[in-house]
Amino acid sequence: MFAPRSIFSRPASLLRPLMQRRGLARLTVTGHLGDIPEVLPLASGGEVIKFSVAAISNSKTSPKKANWFRISCIPNEGSRLRELLVNLQKGTLVHVEADAVHSSWEDQQGVVKHTLNFYQRQIEILKRPANALGEVEEAEEVGEKQ
Repeated sequence: MFAPRSIFSRPASLLRPLMQRRGLARLTVTGHLGDIPEVLPLASGGEVIKFSVAAISNSKTSPKKANWFRISCIPNEGSRLRELLVNLQKGTLVHVEADAVHSSWEDQQGVVKHTLNFYQRQIEILKRPANALGEVEEAEEVGEKQ
């Protein structure tokens, strides 16, 4: 249905300790970027790139609704993945495969909180938004094995 344009994988070694404790859960989502990806430093000296993807659910019985997914990516040093992600524009159509990892922690009041984190395994750039001239830019065809 969609021809893959760019495929990148996240380093599996970073998440392996988290995934060995429990079964593996995956998320596959096709949607539009909600904003430009955000680069944040890690305590270990690396970087994490966070971005959100909106998938529109379309039903005959209910109006269109956007489901938002917040996804993190930890690129390898020197990887073209970082360059690709930070240059994506809001509205870019992407297909993302991610690992889902459950986390629990206690807040300052002692209440246990839970969250489901998504760590990108692969991303395909399906369509970039039109530029100021109304032209749609072609995504570069780049692949990377990790």
